[in-house]
Amino acid sequence: NMEEGAVISSDISLSRFPLILSMTENGLFLPIFGSDPVLFPFERIRRGAKLPPTFIIHGIDDVVVPARGSQAFVELLQQEQSHTKVVFSLVPGPHGLGNEWHMDHPALRAGLEFAIAAWLGSE
Repeated sequence: NMEEGAVISSDISLSRFPLILSMTENGLFLPIFGSDPVLFPFERIRRGAKLPPTFIIHGIDDVVVPARGSQAFVELLQQEQSHTKVVFSLVPGPHGLGNEWHMDHPALRAGLEFAIAAWLGSE
């Protein structure tokens, strides 16, 4: 269903998961994607990359990308760049959070209000 030449950079489904899993299990992740530090957020922060105000939401039950990774990233960010504003919402749910989310969901609403205020300069 794609138009010729179209690029899809986001896919909330797990349709690509078998490919990533196979690449990881067969030691092909780094050979395919490379090891440029720009690809590794933790390394970028350690090397001084700056982040704008950031909202991170992560499902507690995520087995694809464990939530402890996001927790560790937020801790590193607070340690290395205590001035960077970050809102971290850890909520029940799997990868992709597994539910329909509406603007009135407390975790989503708080994060979006933070992001809107930060990005539009009305904080």
